[in-house]
Amino acid sequence: LFLSIAVGIGAVIIGLWVYVTLTRVIAKLYKEEKVNVKQVYQKAWDNIIPLLWVSILTGLAVFGGTLLLIIPGILFAVWFAFSSPINVLEGTRGSAALSESKQLVAGKWWSVLWRFLATYVVYGILFYTVTILIMVAIGLATGSWEALASGAAADTVLWIENLATSLINVIAMPLFSAVTVILYLELKKFKNVQKVS
Repeated sequence: LFLSIAVGIGAVIIGLWVYVTLTRVIAKLYKEEKVNVKQVYQKAWDNIIPLLWVSILTGLAVFGGTLLLIIPGILFAVWFAFSSPINVLEGTRGSAALSESKQLVAGKWWSVLWRFLATYVVYGILFYTVTILIMVAIGLATGSWEALASGAAADTVLWIENLATSLINVIAMPLFSAVTVILYLELKKFKNVQKVS
């Protein structure tokens, strides 16, 4: 039990570190700035606790909205979609990151929702297809499908599914992070142009 808890906590910390690193690298690449990988890796550790807090607040808000009804949950999810990039890129902490995300989405709620939906549907179809292809390729390469037909390979098929899912997650995380970061940067740029004009 202790080992499971320790591994779980370690996985959360590493996941947050990877998210911070990806967010910063994607933002710099999108803005065509130089990326100092060593500096990005080192600075990522400073964001873990603030990002964890923002993630908890966002999760509680969306969960609370979903408990009320599905619609408030979706509303809150879109409002607070950019709270994590705001925390990582701007250094805004806690509920202030949620508030800033909501202000950024104000007047653009539907367009933000549709952009997320369209992107995730396309990515979902793509990754589902790739997952199946990877499973078939691994199954054919290892001969697991013949064993499955004879009923002797349930463990092997489960292993193949887990491997395929892990491979897809490694590919998917940067892409999904990129969508959120790029949408955030574009929305911020649009809002700044509106303020100037």
